Amino acid sequence: MAKNVKSTLARLLPGHPRITPAVFASLLAATGASASYLRRLLRESAVPLDPLVEGVRQSPPAELVRTLAALATKYGSHPAAARALVLESKRHCLLNLRRSPDNAERRHTLLHLNVWLENPPLYPLWASLENKNAAQPIGPAASS
Repeated sequence: MAKNVKSTLARLLPGHPRITPAVFASLLAATGASASYLRRLLRESAVPLDPLVEGVRQSPPAELVRTLAALATKYGSHPAAARALVLESKRHCLLNLRRSPDNAERRHTLLHLNVWLENPPLYPLWASLENKNAAQPIGPAASS
């Protein structure tokens, strides 16, 4: 089935300059693929993806911030769809944390996902401030 999905997708993609949620839905119907598999294939293509199609990319950290910020911009017009993508990403992150509970990068990813879920419109500002704080240590060691 995977090869059939790839060939069907290769045949259908050239007519689309950008993959919107409506195009994604039609590609799902045409390929019979799962949403997660189709999303993965589309991420590997050179076709630009709407944030509601791309979803959350957890790694590297810069991609996490970029995709969460993009979904924050979509939250005002598509709150349920944006929230569903972040919740799916959080479930994946929690599964990975169960396998390796001491993974600092996964814990940091979970922090970002939780902040987004708490207040999506505020997330881009929070991420910017969090990034600046990471670059400037705070506390007794910083003042020595």
